[in-house]
Amino acid sequence: MKQITVLSALLALTVGMIGCSWSSGGGHIPPEGMGSIIVLNNSSTTFKLTINGVLNAAETAPDANPVYDLRPGTYIITLTQNDGPRHWTGGVTVQLGRLTYMDVVSDPVNSTEYDVVSYIE
Repeated sequence: MKQITVLSALLALTVGMIGCSWSSGGGHIPPEGMGSIIVLNNSSTTFKLTINGVLNAAETAPDANPVYDLRPGTYIITLTQNDGPRHWTGGVTVQLGRLTYMDVVSDPVNSTEYDVVSYIE
């Protein structure tokens, strides 16, 4: 009987996982004529975020996932740690109707930098 209960629980978990979307965008759909950048702050630090030199977030908390709807193009993104030395600057491309994710972590080798990987979904 115990085995049947365990198998039933595993089956329910598997069915539930198949129906899940693992995207961090929470189902975000970019507005017409735009694409979106979704910042995944996995760094355990808080940072300021600028897009093309304009401050867009004075404080992006750890585990925050802010979304920025932008026209297609390449944008210069700068991350600057609040009350700390970490920083990062790089170009991020936004495509029409697509989600561009920026996965931000603290660089394991250089304590003054963020490590950022961007990918388009």
